[in-house]
Amino acid sequence: MIEKCNYCGELEELVPIIKENDKFDGLKLHTGQIDKTMCKRCVDNSFKYGFCRGCGEKLAYHLSQLNSAGECLQKHAKESL
Repeated sequence: MIEKCNYCGELEELVPIIKENDKFDGLKLHTGQIDKTMCKRCVDNSFKYGFCRGCGEKLAYHLSQLNSAGECLQKHAKESL
C-alpha cells in the first residue's frame, strides 16, 4: 500500500502526525504513536497541526502538543531541566 496525505492525497513530502494524547519522548517513533500522515503543505495550511521549531519538519504535532514558542512539549521540558 502506498502512503499518501490523509487530506489531499499527495504522495511526496509526507510527515507523520503524532497522536494528540501520546507522550512521545522525541527519541524513537513507533507505529502506534502515529495518528495520520500528511504532506508538509497540508500541515503548513492547517489550523490543527504544526511543526516543532526545535525538531524541524520530520514530525508534526497537534497544536496542543506545542508550547507558545512553537516547541514540542517534550523538547521544552528537556531544555528547562
